[in-house]
Amino acid sequence: MIGTNPNEDEILRQPGYLYWNPTNLASEATWGDLLGFTEEGIEVIPNVESASFEGEEYGNDPVIMLYLGCACKVKVRLKNWNDTSIARLFPGMSSSGNVFYPNTIYPGARLDTTTYAKRLLFAPFDEGVHNKIFLAPMAVGVLAGILNFSANKDTVYEILFHCFRKGSGSEIYRGFYIGSMSGATLL
Repeated sequence: MIGTNPNEDEILRQPGYLYWNPTNLASEATWGDLLGFTEEGIEVIPNVESASFEGEEYGNDPVIMLYLGCACKVKVRLKNWNDTSIARLFPGMSSSGNVFYPNTIYPGARLDTTTYAKRLLFAPFDEGVHNKIFLAPMAVGVLAGILNFSANKDTVYEILFHCFRKGSGSEIYRGFYIGSMSGATLL
């Protein structure tokens, strides 16, 4: 059987680092706060929604289909972390590394504000050569799994990031970008 295999430019699931609030993509020094390392890569869930409407006069065949939007989520398992990533897991916590939860956040607090939502960047090890990056202009993280502190086992944090479009009205920007580092722009 003759077929084609993905070339090296089509690799997506690679170990890499997760960064919070990059200010410039030109150099790694400005990629933001390093949240941690993931050896499994990230899982992007676009959640593209649509609705179809059927017409009785056409035998209940779909006659109209509407795009309802995209509520992107990113799942990641961080194998190591720093104090900033701990604060991303527990919104409202200071970045001291000590978890006093819920600290300054109260039920009903909006997490989609710039206090809690920032840019999210995933950069694989050889980001400039073969692998694609992931960039979201606004993301907020929530603890997705359990915290397991035990002997002979890596401590891993599972985080689910919710991605939002940035801006409002005619200034709404895209919800996320997957592609080469050279094609990415910060919004």
